[in-house]
Amino acid sequence: SSGINAEYGGENLKALSVKIQIAHHAENAIKRECMKVLSRVTDNNLKRETVEDACSRLIFPLVCRRARSWLTEAAVESSIDVFADNLKHLLLTRPVKGISIMAIDPGYKHGCKVAVLDKQGNIMKTDVVYLQLSGSSAVKASRFRGPDEGKLQRLQKELGFKMIAIGNGTACRETETAIARMIKEIMIGE
Repeated sequence: SSGINAEYGGENLKALSVKIQIAHHAENAIKRECMKVLSRVTDNNLKRETVEDACSRLIFPLVCRRARSWLTEAAVESSIDVFADNLKHLLLTRPVKGISIMAIDPGYKHGCKVAVLDKQGNIMKTDVVYLQLSGSSAVKASRFRGPDEGKLQRLQKELGFKMIAIGNGTACRETETAIARMIKEIMIGE
């Protein structure tokens, strides 16, 4: 499932192309079934051309779309299960003693989920911030969108967390770069 998510992520970044191909024996079986449906047609050439056209334009693309949809659903369900299991273990782990933490679950499409924990590990505040990527090297050019960068800085001033924990999922490098840039700007600004 993580492989499917990675492949689709690579496809979204235009780094690779994912294509589902029907096995030849399956194609032939589908064509045989279509020929049976057209058993009343006496012109074999017309029947063959009709089946070829229907399969190439309609049936095979539909099968590929449905297979991709099924794979995507299975991958999403599996990734949710993995995330839930990982989160359970994290929640059962004692927090760093005596230090407030900002935890970030990186993400592109739905943003980076942020939670600030107090010294006892209780959630003080949650939010979502979005990465802004630009240039050919997304990692080097990553930062948080204008208002979101200010949001994180306000959270730090308001809640005074001393540590930042970044998840290692999708967009973790870009999130780490954006956080490092933000910290550097805060340090220079002070």
